[in-house]
Amino acid sequence: MNRRKGWLGALALAVMLPLAAAWPGEAELVELTVLVERCAADDPHARRAAIEAVRTWATEHAALLSPPPEGAGAGQEVARDAAGRRAAACALGFLGRPEAAAALTPLLEYPDDLTRRLALEALGYADPARLRGRLVRLLRAHHRDTRLAAARALGQIPEGPERSALIEELAGRPAPAGPGGNAPAEPAAGPGAVAGAYALALLRETGGPLAPFLASPRAGVVAEAALALANLEAPVDAPGGTEAVAAALAHPVLAPEIRRLLLGYALRFHPAACFPSLLHADPEIRRLAVAGLDPQVNDQQYLAALVAIGTTPGAETLDAGPGAARTVGEVVLGWLVRLTGRTAQGATLRERLLDFERWLAAGTPVTPDEAVARAIERGVAFLIARRANAAAVEPMRYPVALTGMAVYTLLKCGVALDHAAVQSGLAGLLAESPEGTYSAGLVAMALGACLEKYRKLGDASPRPGQVAARLQQVADALAADQSPRGGWGYGAPYQLESGPRRAAPASAAVIDLSCTQFALLGLRAAANAGARVDRAVWQRALVLFERVQCSDGGFPYRPRTGAEHWEASPTATLTAAALYGLLIVRTSLEEKLIPAEVKAAPAWQQGWTWLSQNYGRANGAVQGRSRAYYWLYSIERLCMVAGETRIDGHDWYLEGAEVLVRLQQVDGGWNGNYGETVDTCFALLFLRRAYVATVIHTGAGHEPAKR
Repeated sequence: MNRRKGWLGALALAVMLPLAAAWPGEAELVELTVLVERCAADDPHARRAAIEAVRTWATEHAALLSPPPEGAGAGQEVARDAAGRRAAACALGFLGRPEAAAALTPLLEYPDDLTRRLALEALGYADPARLRGRLVRLLRAHHRDTRLAAARALGQIPEGPERSALIEELAGRPAPAGPGGNAPAEPAAGPGAVAGAYALALLRETGGPLAPFLASPRAGVVAEAALALANLEAPVDAPGGTEAVAAALAHPVLAPEIRRLLLGYALRFHPAACFPSLLHADPEIRRLAVAGLDPQVNDQQYLAALVAIGTTPGAETLDAGPGAARTVGEVVLGWLVRLTGRTAQGATLRERLLDFERWLAAGTPVTPDEAVARAIERGVAFLIARRANAAAVEPMRYPVALTGMAVYTLLKCGVALDHAAVQSGLAGLLAESPEGTYSAGLVAMALGACLEKYRKLGDASPRPGQVAARLQQVADALAADQSPRGGWGYGAPYQLESGPRRAAPASAAVIDLSCTQFALLGLRAAANAGARVDRAVWQRALVLFERVQCSDGGFPYRPRTGAEHWEASPTATLTAAALYGLLIVRTSLEEKLIPAEVKAAPAWQQGWTWLSQNYGRANGAVQGRSRAYYWLYSIERLCMVAGETRIDGHDWYLEGAEVLVRLQQVDGGWNGNYGETVDTCFALLFLRRAYVATVIHTGAGHEPAKR
């Protein structure tokens, strides 16, 4: 397939380049033709990249795709031949233009499989619902590529009656028996069964419908199902799904390119299915398996599989892929040591691997507490190393904010105040102004933690005084930047040396509860360390929380439009932030008030009820790598200050710790939406259960109450 595409691209260039000088826009059309043909790639990542490139081209050259003006000569017509018309029609389709369907539909009748496939890919972006019946018939096309492209087009039909009817139609087709069943897979289901299951999987966002075909006795069926699965972004959640994926990966006649694509899918959604690939005869498969598994082997559930692979005869001598300096056995031994923290006994590699086998059979290797302690130790080491070379390894758009968060996290994780990473960070916080609200809140938290350490040590040097003075500056600036409505927005960079800023006018200030929570955390840390915080700051914040709470009890992120119109849809992370914000504000206004009394208030109870009802769904997001760390950080803040050990029956700490131990990278850090420094800090603060509430004093010179 790839060779054929290459010849077609070369042929297009050979035919059309001589014409480029004669017709306006012809050179650009040659470029478009080559880009469009890449949209037929089997590799989903390559195909998506090509489609995006076509969309960019079409946006930049929209005039070349439009019909020529009335009366224009033939020299102004761009798409003069079949390849040009196909490329132009596909470009319009990938832009999502409904009118492109009229130009793409005739291409479905072409005998050329590549043309049909490209038209189908583009139709998925244009108007697939209008051609639903035809696309369903193409699920039984002669060529496999056409069948799968038709399924992808059907999978993009938007929510609505057409989509619901299609799901019902596809789900009603006869299906083969599941893994382990006696019925043959493809023959019982008829032609196009795999493509139909693929379309259903896309519509339902699950690989389950494809699982039975992976166990088919027919190699062609397995290959088609494997290729379809490799183009999904959802796991096989059917019973035995991981085993089915593993069996397909081990299929003896699976084409190498399909096996590599399926391995990439399995590494994302079914890592356990990839362990046998470490011993595959193809050295490139071994290399891909080692590289893909390395960041993911952070869960003790993999111990038995790893020991089985490592003790397989030959593993200690089999290379880990082309150019690898290690054998598979050495790689596996390294993973076992990382997971358990123990050193195996034995003079040879095989003896050490067998020692792990005996040790594993003897009982439970590592307790959750030990796993968490090791994760914290590795995370702290990563953060210290990252701070030593931060500018070289991470974008430094907000260097002061990152420094404040790192210093605060290191101190909360038990790193000594005189450690070089803490002292160098503190020097930066005393010299540089915060970049905005988030930064100011984090700087205040770090300075407050430093000042507490200095006072506990009884340090009589000028340094504590410098820290206290800077902390008061930051607190004053945060207070001055509060909107009259009680919250904070992102804010502009601070200039602490020129005095506190004034709040923006109410009509100009765009506030949100995320910025607000960090401002309040910073102000609380400052007040705990003895800084002055005016009561009016807490009063305005309390009014804000009372005003923006949704009718169902949750809290939204920010106003939809204007100053007074807040979103109707709450979010779990910001509801957690608002609940501990309420605790901070109420206990700041009434020093004798304890958290239990705040929790008895109707507003807090309603918010907690909403969070409890939505906890399971929201917590499901922590299985991935996106905003999981911010969510866990917010839950830790809330539950520690509120004294809650469970949410809706869930042990929030145990569940979160298990996820974080599993997602920790080989280098000891974590990485999600916010970069390695921020996400590592979020993870460490959660694992350390770093937030412990203290009573806030709002007057000058008061010392914080003892914990």
